[in-house]
Amino acid sequence: RGVTLSADVIRGTNSKNVLKGTKVKGVRLDGIAVSGGDQGMGAGLSLGRSDVVIQNCLFQGNRASTFGGGINAATSSLDIRSSRFLGNRGGPNSHGGAVNSVQSNLRLVDCLFEGNATGTNKVGNGGAVQFSDKKGGGRTLFVEGCRFSNNTAGAGGGGLYVQNAGTDVTVRGTVFEANRTTHNGGAARFSTSTNILVEECLFADNSTVIEGGALYNSEVGSGDRGMTIRSCTFSGNRTYDDAH
Repeated sequence: RGVTLSADVIRGTNSKNVLKGTKVKGVRLDGIAVSGGDQGMGAGLSLGRSDVVIQNCLFQGNRASTFGGGINAATSSLDIRSSRFLGNRGGPNSHGGAVNSVQSNLRLVDCLFEGNATGTNKVGNGGAVQFSDKKGGGRTLFVEGCRFSNNTAGAGGGGLYVQNAGTDVTVRGTVFEANRTTHNGGAARFSTSTNILVEECLFADNSTVIEGGALYNSEVGSGDRGMTIRSCTFSGNRTYDDAH
């Protein structure tokens, strides 16, 4: 509790998780580079039932065989600020190339996600980030001032995939550019979720094969509990299949 970890580089060599924490509280990772992780879940960092702040960090070249190439967080609270996620990869049938958040609160501010990937052949969601909750779970997602660039997902959400979020999802002042999928939601996909606000964002040159070159929504709530898109710019997004 109350620990700050600061170093130049933490590199995994034939390691499963480079860093792992269970039931840790008040931990801060500051100014470190995490690379070389190779594990089933959370190759760079695996968290369970924990409360962690990450700032000024680099997660690069971590590879999971399942979920969360850079980070996998389960039933946790994760606050990531001013950090970069470059070239991380999830498994062929999995979600979250850089970050996979399951039943966790996730906050992303001033972060860069570039060249991350997950899934293949219309399987695998969230080339950069996947956020999922159980229905009625009450977890929140906040994204502000981030950039998602050249991320790839096999199924939905080249940059961002959100599922079963029912309390509060905010994406503000964020750029999605040149992300792609082979199914739907070139930049982002929102599924079975409510209370979504997307504002002051740029969606440029994202692409997918079937549905929603920029955004794809499925079973999103209606009215005050639905989705609001406000003051956003969409440019050069496209699909490649006229079947839908």
